[in-house]
Amino acid sequence: MQLLDITTAFLPFGTVNTYYQTTLTATDGTPPYRWSYSSGSLPAGLSLSESGLISGTPINAGTAAFTVQVTDQAGNSASKGLSIYIATTSTGTIPITPIFTSPQGIGNEFWVDIQVGNTDSPVSNLFGVSFKLNYDTTLLDVVTPYNTNVTPGDMLGSDVVFIHDVNETTGQVSIGMSRKAGQGGISGYGNAAKIRFRVNPNAVGSSTGTFSITNVTAINSSYGSITLAPQSAVIHIIQRLATPVLTSPGNDALANQVDLDYEWTAVTNAGYYQFELDNNPDFSSPEIATTTTATKYNPSSLYGPLASSLPDGRYFWRVKACGDGSMDSNWSAARCVRVTTVVLNPQFPATITEGSEFVVDVRVGSETRLAHVYPVNDLFAVSFSLFYDRTDILNVTTPTSAAVEAGDFFGTNTVLFWNVVEDNGDGRGRVDIAISKKAGNPGATGYGSLVKVKFASVGTATGVKFQTSDVGHLISAYNPLGEQIDIAGWTNTMDIQPKPEVMQVWPGDTNNDGSVNEQDIFPIAIYWNAVGSPRPAASMIWTGQPMPFPWTPIASTYADSNGDGVVNVSDIMAVGINWGATHTVSSGHSFAPLLSNENIDHAKYLEAYRAMYEMLEKQGVNIAGAPELKKALAAVIQTGAIKQEVEAKPAESILLQNYPNPFNPECWIPFELSEKANVVIRIYNISGQLVKTIDLGELPAGAYTTQSRAAYWNGRNEEGEEIASGVYFYQMQIGNKVMTRRAVVLK
Repeated sequence: MQLLDITTAFLPFGTVNTYYQTTLTATDGTPPYRWSYSSGSLPAGLSLSESGLISGTPINAGTAAFTVQVTDQAGNSASKGLSIYIATTSTGTIPITPIFTSPQGIGNEFWVDIQVGNTDSPVSNLFGVSFKLNYDTTLLDVVTPYNTNVTPGDMLGSDVVFIHDVNETTGQVSIGMSRKAGQGGISGYGNAAKIRFRVNPNAVGSSTGTFSITNVTAINSSYGSITLAPQSAVIHIIQRLATPVLTSPGNDALANQVDLDYEWTAVTNAGYYQFELDNNPDFSSPEIATTTTATKYNPSSLYGPLASSLPDGRYFWRVKACGDGSMDSNWSAARCVRVTTVVLNPQFPATITEGSEFVVDVRVGSETRLAHVYPVNDLFAVSFSLFYDRTDILNVTTPTSAAVEAGDFFGTNTVLFWNVVEDNGDGRGRVDIAISKKAGNPGATGYGSLVKVKFASVGTATGVKFQTSDVGHLISAYNPLGEQIDIAGWTNTMDIQPKPEVMQVWPGDTNNDGSVNEQDIFPIAIYWNAVGSPRPAASMIWTGQPMPFPWTPIASTYADSNGDGVVNVSDIMAVGINWGATHTVSSGHSFAPLLSNENIDHAKYLEAYRAMYEMLEKQGVNIAGAPELKKALAAVIQTGAIKQEVEAKPAESILLQNYPNPFNPECWIPFELSEKANVVIRIYNISGQLVKTIDLGELPAGAYTTQSRAAYWNGRNEEGEEIASGVYFYQMQIGNKVMTRRAVVLK
């Protein structure tokens, strides 16, 4: 989780006896927030609420500095120093006001407009005005040359007498202006003058300065005096973000337009970036203008079935950094990229396992990529390098002299050369390849297999890259006339899967817990008469016997301990024969949960228990574990019979803890109902997202605590996908009562 942070960079100024209102803001942490100030004080007349609202009517002019503090729901706090400037109330009724955009970043240039009047207090018959604009020289400079950066506004028209003077030492811009003789005055409001300032590069971020107007004289067309009320305004200076540096692709690089990542350096404190791509170097009509929070942008979303791709050609791109609390950076220097839709695409089988050999088919052009056809035209010769990751587990097959062959795109009249470089010096290998048609043959047009390379894998990995170009190893392609053809590289990734493990069944260990004991009675009873695939070469010899055809649920596979394809009375014989035997349980195999007298509804399995008991009575004379098995069966038969005679009604409806817990991959969720009810169990992940709904329908009152009656969850979501390890919450609602418990998946 991100640290709690106050995002308010500055506060707007106010005016004496004028209502003031602004709201503080924060981000991250755990909302809601509580606000206070820990030092200093607000201007008299203003107050701060716990919600962050500063409001009231200030009664005194001046600047008040204070430190605000925000506290989140988890008790985390953050603080920040802020200030509010309160201006005096003007004595005149018609204002003359400096207008500008605030905040401004260090190094920024901006205009200050001197506005006379406003919508509420317009001026009447204004003919001329003079004044001084005062500014802070430690923060600001007037942009030179002055004659183009200190200019009349549009209020008095274009044909005016205009005099100005800039005193950089005192920080004053003196301006006098009037309409010419014979012209009438102007009524309304507007910008009398404009002055362009630059924030001093040495200014400190998070500082404030003041623009004030003094020495005001205004006249009407009869040369009578007009009283104007000078106003002041506060400017906030904040740090400008650094300009991003473009890193990839290089200037004038050749790239395919769909698989092309535009990358740049990260800028400290940048909240996001603006990205532009245009076929004009002046960016007058960007083909792409978007924002991203990453330092990488891939425009592949533009090339869906309904979109026409950008034409092949030269494009220019640039980036700037943006963010809260800082000024946007300048645009980066633009780079040019040559974009082509024709690529060399390394393709391989969808599934590759360790210890196997496979072919990487380098194809030129494309027949179906992103719903568009991108053929190559009149191709005669190509040279390129095929790079591959993970040389520790991946290599070109030996002998390498037989590892590369021509595809069918060029036909049979080809010349092919290659060289295998097992160590490229950066953890990768590469195969340098050159292929062409024989002299006198025409070029090929379309798409297809250019070259095939055989590889062998000796381990497992994810995200192994194959790419057909890199810095210093670009693709060279030509037509029969020797003219260059633009073909870009392409990168694909693959996973090398482990060899699939075959399930093993140890005869008699019906719950696969690693030992044969009385616990192995219960899976036979639970899956009594279940039918599945027989186990190949099944026997009751104590050894791990491969079972390539697991049953559903997986646990029932182990219950068929003799491997004949049905769970019945004969399976108890394997338990007795291998009584007390143990084995190591593979962590890669799913296994049935431990079961005991406490969570088995023995009444339901009386028939199975009695059949197993009778089998041991008749045929168990020479079976080592028969006495112990008969004793255990007699106990559960008695328990089941008693439960069958007396069914206790639960006093209240409750949701019980799932078992096993932790589990992998399946579990049972027990519960009790004091009355008939519709039962729906919903399972959520730790983010509160719904993972699975188990609708059991209307059930009568009773206990649903055993595997035969409890809710069964196979550890999969609504789409049938196995869930990841972690904490989950399951919830059951009966009437107005909502019950929730926690379950843990551990793989």
